[in-house]
Amino acid sequence: MKVLLVTSNWTETLGHVVRGIAIAEQLLKQGHQAAFLCPKSYRELLPQQAAWYESAPKPSFTNKNYFGLHTYEDILFASGHTEPQQIRCTVEREREVIREYVPDIILNDEQFTIGISASLEHVPVASIVTWPLHPNFRSPQEPDIPLRDMMLRRLRSSWNQVLAQYELQPVAHLSELLFHRSSLLIAPTSPSLEPELAHQETRVHYVGPLAPQGKFAEVPPWMDALHHPSSERATVFIYLSSLPFGMNTIDSFELLADSYRGTNIQAVFGIGKFNEATEQQLRRLEGPNLRFERFVPGEAMMARAQLAIFPGTHSMMVSAAKYGVPCLLFPDFFERAYNASCLERVGLGFICEADGLTSERIRELSQQLISSRGEHTRALQVQVELNALGGASKAVAHLDTFVQEQHVSSHFG
Repeated sequence: MKVLLVTSNWTETLGHVVRGIAIAEQLLKQGHQAAFLCPKSYRELLPQQAAWYESAPKPSFTNKNYFGLHTYEDILFASGHTEPQQIRCTVEREREVIREYVPDIILNDEQFTIGISASLEHVPVASIVTWPLHPNFRSPQEPDIPLRDMMLRRLRSSWNQVLAQYELQPVAHLSELLFHRSSLLIAPTSPSLEPELAHQETRVHYVGPLAPQGKFAEVPPWMDALHHPSSERATVFIYLSSLPFGMNTIDSFELLADSYRGTNIQAVFGIGKFNEATEQQLRRLEGPNLRFERFVPGEAMMARAQLAIFPGTHSMMVSAAKYGVPCLLFPDFFERAYNASCLERVGLGFICEADGLTSERIRELSQQLISSRGEHTRALQVQVELNALGGASKAVAHLDTFVQEQHVSSHFG
């Protein structure tokens, strides 16, 4: 089986490549072939045996005037994916790679144009999906702003203009390009964490965490040297995202560092991909119990943590639930607000507003959450559920079954 794994080219955070890497590792392990179509910045992270094609460049501009990030359509608008010429350029690059690689199936992680290019090249698609990606998802914070409606109409009109040029059916919501034009829907979560998916999509396959091995699972010497956790000395894993907004600021790092400095808590900070300009500043905050690292192997760190602090990113949410780690959460836009609510619902999350938060309050909440670990029956049930779903190996099994069925179907006409 030949699989082309496609990642989003409209943002280049780790969350948009780690799931594909996990599946590629399993594909290669089982003797299949794997290739990536993704931005150049991901290349050094990919399995060596996987082929690589560079995706079309993302827009050179962004839209500064938008009305909050309430759905993925808002993000596409804000990131500049509004011009038909840019959309066509991306589609044509994808078609070029599909023709050269000739995959049996495409695994798509939030690249909306694949719904166009794969249709034109008659290649089936399996999409990695979450509930906030769904066309029917509605953010509680989504305002009724006439100018926003006009903005979204303009966005959809640009994409439907491209669809019309390729003689494809229009969409009422851009997420239809993921959900309605995919043969398989793979959810890297569980029914208990995101039940809405199953209610809306009978085709969804929950597979649980898609956690890569290799660099992402290696335990560096500094992590191996961490004190063994105990009631007297806990470890906190802090990752404020790769995106340079929301909680991911110097002020937030300073507040959290001050909260734990000189305490019996070991705090490990993941600096993130887009904090290059501030890394020198952040390293000045280090102390005997405060460590800052550009890259922290998420799975290995979460397995050693007694508390996680993050904005509510999806991979961190699933990882924390997998290991039963309580979380202090600072969601800054729609998807993260939903993810944080999922953790709160199962007894693993406490949602905070950053405004007015003090070091004393963070220390108090940290101790409460650490001491409450293991008390919530529902959190334990979710942990068992996630660990039983099969992860990347289960996702590969779904891909393989589908491809084999397609071959049988085509053979018998």
